[in-house]
Amino acid sequence: KIVSTSQKVVFYFQRIAAILFLPTLIALSIIMMNDKDEQLAYYKASTPYGSISEIILPDSSKVWLDVGSTLEYPSRFINNTRRVYMCGEAYFEVHADKKHPFIIQADELEITATGTAFNVSSFAQSLEQKVTLISGKVSVSQGNKIKYLLPGQQLTYQRNTKRMTIASIDTFKYTAWKDGMFRFRDVRLEEIMRVVERWYDMTVVYEDECVKDLHFGFNMSRLETIEPLLNIFELNGKIKITKEGKVLKIKRGR
Repeated sequence: KIVSTSQKVVFYFQRIAAILFLPTLIALSIIMMNDKDEQLAYYKASTPYGSISEIILPDSSKVWLDVGSTLEYPSRFINNTRRVYMCGEAYFEVHADKKHPFIIQADELEITATGTAFNVSSFAQSLEQKVTLISGKVSVSQGNKIKYLLPGQQLTYQRNTKRMTIASIDTFKYTAWKDGMFRFRDVRLEEIMRVVERWYDMTVVYEDECVKDLHFGFNMSRLETIEPLLNIFELNGKIKITKEGKVLKIKRGR
């Protein structure tokens, strides 16, 4: 039979509850599980510009899905694992269950947890994938390589070299988006502007390519319009930004 599990999706810190279905955000597909001769529903959740979605999974695990990201998951978990698929950025609070590992497939990486809080950044256009552990313990595998993280550590995977490295970091810098904040510390302009493009639905054009490598740092609420953010750069003076509709043109400043 077809399992009818549906959801309510409300933007920006409001929950996706497993009782209603909103077709504009959740794409439903059906696959046949041959071993039990029953059909299982799969959902694909996505988050539009200027919003964050909170999703409650069938096992009561919670996922915060950032703008421009997708999460695929079943209407219920079967067999011995809880497996989901993601692209973009998501923060997970995994319901503890040592007998049924929680597995995230994020492009080339497979992240395994049992009861843990962590952040995964895996945008297709980025050369890096990052896994940031807040609490608990996770393993990250790529091919036949596997690494284990402790709280306060971040794993960075370089797609071009297939290399995984682990470092101790300030985790809030990488999870502030979940709480509605921009938090940058000595970050390249190009990386900052990728976030700005996704959040505000803008296109960035660099009139001077060299400005991409300039570093900036600031804190700001995501609830703000784009103008206060642009003012931060204007006051700095290193770059000049011109806003023309949905396009930001950036060149060297004074």
